[in-house]
Amino acid sequence: MTACTTSINREKAISDFSKIKVRGNEEFKSIVGPMIEKEPEDILHGAYAVFTAWGWAKSEIVESISGEKMVVRTYDYYESDVKDTFRPTRGFAYMIKGVCRAFMEIAYDDNPYPDGFGKFKCEQTKGIELGDDYGEFVLTEA
Repeated sequence: MTACTTSINREKAISDFSKIKVRGNEEFKSIVGPMIEKEPEDILHGAYAVFTAWGWAKSEIVESISGEKMVVRTYDYYESDVKDTFRPTRGFAYMIKGVCRAFMEIAYDDNPYPDGFGKFKCEQTKGIELGDDYGEFVLTEA
C-alpha cells in the first residue's frame, strides 16, 4: 500500500469543512438550525442531508451510539460508478469514508478535524461497486 501524496490547500479544506458546523454557516443555521433539538446528533443528520443535497451520495444515518459508533448508508454515490469500468474486490468509496470520519471528528472530538483527524476510523462494509444495493460505512473509535 502506498501513501497518498496529493497536496491540498489546507486553508480551503478548513474553510469548507467549517461550513458544516452550525456555528459557521448562516444557510445551515437558517435551514437546519430550527430542526435541531439534540446536539450533536441532529447536526450530523443535517450534515448528511447537505451531503445528499450536494449530490455526492443519497445518505442516511441508520445507527448511532453517541460518540462511539455510527452506521451510514449511501445510495447512488458517484464513487460507485467505477463498477461500469471494472468490479473492484474491496470498497472504493474513499471520499465518503473521509467525509464520514470528518463529520464524526467535528461532532465528537475535542480537537476536531482537521487537527484531530484520527479519533475515529471508518470501514466500508458494503458497496454498490461490489454488487450490494447500497454502500455501508461503520464508524467507530480508532
